[in-house]
Amino acid sequence: EIMTRLGCKFWPETQTVELPALPTDPTGLLSIVLQFGHHISPLFAANRTEWSVWFNPLSSSMDNAVPTVLDTATQQLHDALSQYIDLADHIVDEAVARLKKGGFEDLKTDHIFQISKALNETKVPLAILHATVQTKFSSPGKKDALMPSTTPDIFDSENVNGKERLGFWGFKDSGFVARIGSDGRQYVTMIGNRYGLCGKSMSKLLPFMEIEMGIKVDLSKEFKSSFSLPRICGDSDLSPSDQELLEELFENIFSLSAVERARHGTGHSQEDVFLLRSGDITRIPDAVVWPASEKEVVTLVNTARCNNWCLIPFGGGTNVTSATRCPNKAVEPRPIISVDMTRMNRVLWLNEEDGLAHVEAGIVGRDLVRILEKRGYTMGHEPDSIEFSTLGGWVATKASGMKRSKYGNIEDIVVSVRFVSPDGVLWKGADDEQTAAGRVSEGMDVPGLAMGSEGCLGIITSAVIRLSPLPEVKKYDSVIFPRFEDGLQFMRSLSRQKYKIPACV
Repeated sequence: EIMTRLGCKFWPETQTVELPALPTDPTGLLSIVLQFGHHISPLFAANRTEWSVWFNPLSSSMDNAVPTVLDTATQQLHDALSQYIDLADHIVDEAVARLKKGGFEDLKTDHIFQISKALNETKVPLAILHATVQTKFSSPGKKDALMPSTTPDIFDSENVNGKERLGFWGFKDSGFVARIGSDGRQYVTMIGNRYGLCGKSMSKLLPFMEIEMGIKVDLSKEFKSSFSLPRICGDSDLSPSDQELLEELFENIFSLSAVERARHGTGHSQEDVFLLRSGDITRIPDAVVWPASEKEVVTLVNTARCNNWCLIPFGGGTNVTSATRCPNKAVEPRPIISVDMTRMNRVLWLNEEDGLAHVEAGIVGRDLVRILEKRGYTMGHEPDSIEFSTLGGWVATKASGMKRSKYGNIEDIVVSVRFVSPDGVLWKGADDEQTAAGRVSEGMDVPGLAMGSEGCLGIITSAVIRLSPLPEVKKYDSVIFPRFEDGLQFMRSLSRQKYKIPACV
């Protein structure tokens, strides 16, 4: 009756026979009411503009004309919807507070909505709850983006929350762009201010690329940085009971978000970037969890063993060795959970006398460098991926760095490793000692077992690393050789030198 008064030609007014009866429950009725949002929109034009636009994104000021005084029935509809909106607003605020308390800073709308659903004890319709998340944290005026959908997620790498760009290598605030100068010449520059190269004009790069690759670069054809995530990202094989168990274990510090799962099933390699953009990913994790302590990792591993889950550790996710790639269901039929270690990012102790530090596995390389430099030390390990990769990832993939000539590879720097296996924590040493013995002549070599294991034996939680004093001076130079053979001979001669070998060549 109310909808009819608002101008809706509703089922009771039709003459068609054998139509199904209207639902009587509030959620069912609301699902029908929302299909005629353009009739609801004027009711909220005065005091809830964003919701007026959401009900009818195509509305204008004339469309939103509404009587100053509503009749009793229409006022009841307005009040009922307002109550749902207010409850949803409270639920979303509580979800955000819980996530921030759990250590999340760059919140994603999918994650907020997931936690909001778990907190929705008052049974606010999911359409209203989802719209509340979007109206509070996304650009308004796009109703299609606010309603829950089974279509692929449209991921815009320029607007993603966080610092990385999914489907690219690097940060979202940096990148190379090609432009046309005021003189009509094409040039390349780097946006942002993260690197010394940013803002500088490189006019010879495009001509070099065109000559070497035999192509013509047409700047009139703009590359679009948005792409569709594959449809498989929309569904998780994790059962409702498993989801409830994860929620109980991690107090909502887990995610079923399509974007999070796609990110944790791929990396920064060209192959992964292509798979993301083309939508050819065959499988991604069913869930992502963020443990904050070794105790939580032990609990997770024991739970996974009892519930037949497959766990894949995740560090920085550069993944050039395809270590986070999910096997297909014929090979691995169990649900797959990605274990993101980046919340375990502390330096537990630093022993200056022995030149050692005990560091959790999830710390990112750039953060570890910054912390050690403040104390006057370096570990000397600088892989190309240092801005994103983690200490645990370096151990698990037996990484090498650019300064290996002076400091060695990761196996030369790591003295001891702790990792959680299905049968407990494997570790050689004493928990109450802030030192490590290093090489010993008896017993198994635990660091050797962890090196290159890529999560097959367990999840690496921390490592004791060697420290070196920061160099007093850093100098950079270059040498140009007339022929490749001359450069090769120089490298051979340099490798035979006993002293003054550069840290990086």
